[in-house]
Amino acid sequence: AGPVSQARVEAVLAELSTQWPTRDVEITIQPPPPQVNNATVYFVDVPGAKQSLLRVGLLAMSANDPDYFRLSYANERFGGSSNGRLFQRLRVEKGYTSEATSHLTNGIETVAWIARTSVRSDVTIESLKLLNELIRTYATTFTEEDVTLTKSQVLKRKARTVEPLQAKLELLGRMSQLGLAPEVLRQQQEILLAMNLEDFREIIETYLDANRMVYVVVGDARTLLARMSELGYGEPVLLDIYGRRR
Repeated sequence: AGPVSQARVEAVLAELSTQWPTRDVEITIQPPPPQVNNATVYFVDVPGAKQSLLRVGLLAMSANDPDYFRLSYANERFGGSSNGRLFQRLRVEKGYTSEATSHLTNGIETVAWIARTSVRSDVTIESLKLLNELIRTYATTFTEEDVTLTKSQVLKRKARTVEPLQAKLELLGRMSQLGLAPEVLRQQQEILLAMNLEDFREIIETYLDANRMVYVVVGDARTLLARMSELGYGEPVLLDIYGRRR
């Protein structure tokens, strides 16, 4: 990406074919990660922590799934920007945090949807309950206004996101990684513009199931662990800082 001709690039890379010989490589096929059928809470103890780090999410689909872009658009009004419900409720309304976002991770075989924030330790339980409420009610409270705002915000942002050279390079890399067509930006726009209220609600109901979410809390166990069961998902699983059960 930059002021360089295709001929110059090909000439520079031509020697790779002779100086970097190919060889057969056997790639081990990894089984897909197991799906979680019941919401689970994991707690990592950091004694005396004044803040709690919260992650809530679940495995969604392959990045090549036709619903991938639809879910990313449905996420926009939840936590895709500062106008999303997550930021507006946790930051603007409650003042629990300075940042709250949600997104789909990058990947090929399986991507995860994750909501993330860090809050004051004394409002950890309240923040988790609010997160749970937002997820549970997101589909039924998604409105025609949300459809309009989503399309407006995404289209305006996409018009700028590929302007920097780095963004162009990242787009080319993702096209190569996932085998996307050169017309991928136009295709994404067509998918977005074709979505109506029922489409948004269906995608949210299909993938953002609160009863299958994994909750990860990093904070002070002495003051918080006993209250984790208030979420209604049973006793939390206590982990050390390496993710091992304690």
